[in-house]
This record gives sequence, structure tokens and C-alpha cells, in this order.
Amino acid sequence: MRVLFLTLGPDTEFVAGKCALKAIQYMACGIPVVASPVGVSGEVVVDGECGFLASTPEQWLDRLARLLGDAELRRRLGKAGRRRARSLYSIHSALPKLVEVLESAAGRGGLVEPSGIEPPTSALRTRRSPN
Repeated sequence: MRVLFLTLGPDTEFVAGKCALKAIQYMACGIPVVASPVGVSGEVVVDGECGFLASTPEQWLDRLARLLGDAELRRRLGKAGRRRARSLYSIHSALPKLVEVLESAAGRGGLVEPSGIEPPTSALRTRRSPN
């Protein structure tokens, strides 16, 4: 059984500034997440839908006991977490917005177009390690 327990500590400015990357990675793998609702973790993990949020020791014990005792709940939360990670945080979901931002910046003169310069073909190939 795999479950991520992501405790970040007290709700301080430093902790609130931390990224929820670990939660997103585990969700993308279909592993249910229990996280502290601090910083963006409270936005990434939808409580009871794709994982659990827990603030108090009692909430942590309750969420963990529920996951440990219910394989179907683990499966359902893991599957929902994977869907959420793919739809909101994958390259496929981010690429259209990235292209829009870059095109917008280029239209305002924010980016300089290298006229007539093409990247070397070696830069386009995947390099192999010398081993």
C-alpha cells in the first residue's frame, strides 16, 4: 500500500511559500495524498476528492485510519488525484498557456526574434551519455 503523508509544519510565511510539487507528483502516480492545508497544498489537494487535508493530530489519525482500512477509498482517491494532476499540472495542460504567454510577449516586443538564425541540428537530438 502506498500513501503520501505530506506534513509541512506550522502555517508560517516560509512554509506557506513552499511548493506542492511532491503532492502533485504522487497524485500523478495515482497515490493518495494526505497533506497539511498550508500554502498551495490546500489548493492542489481537494479534501475528500483526490486526497485528504489534515490540520490537527486527530484529523491526521482519522484520515490515515480511513485510508489504511479502505482499499477502495485509496483506489478512488488515487485515480481522482491522477486525473487532477494530468488536467491541471501536466505539460499537456500547461503548454497552451505557455504558448499564449510567449506569443503575447512577442507581440508586445517582449521577445527578440533571431532573424535567420537556426539552432544547430545537434541541439535538436537527444544526447547520450558517454557510458
